[in-house]
Amino acid sequence: MQRAAAQGVHVSTGDKRRAGRVLSRSQIQLVYEGANITANLADVSHRGLSLFSHTRMKCGDTFILRLCSDSAPAQILCTVVHCHSINLQIFKIGAEFTCTLPSPPDQKPAANATQKQSAQAVQDEVARIQHSILD
Repeated sequence: MQRAAAQGVHVSTGDKRRAGRVLSRSQIQLVYEGANITANLADVSHRGLSLFSHTRMKCGDTFILRLCSDSAPAQILCTVVHCHSINLQIFKIGAEFTCTLPSPPDQKPAANATQKQSAQAVQDEVARIQHSILD
């Protein structure tokens, strides 16, 4: 956070949060309930993030944050801690980082059956992690 502040990035520390936040305005890719979603990042800290989305989420729901990179793509499982309606179509969602997930394998265009199997594998992994955390 100190490095971000030194580089001229706004770092929010004036509230009672457990971690300082770096404001960011960029699009991010999520997987929520098996659907690919594009959302707008509002801020991020080492504990979680805040985003704006057209999709309503409930506290306790999980989604996968996909971070794309040519060298090392990553997936992070996030747990929703709040969701507030900004208007009828936009929701501000706060989520904590839960854990990292295995990076998706390099995928070539595949048949629908293979894509469904891959989506099911991700859902199974999310369910396994939720079960291990909550039990």
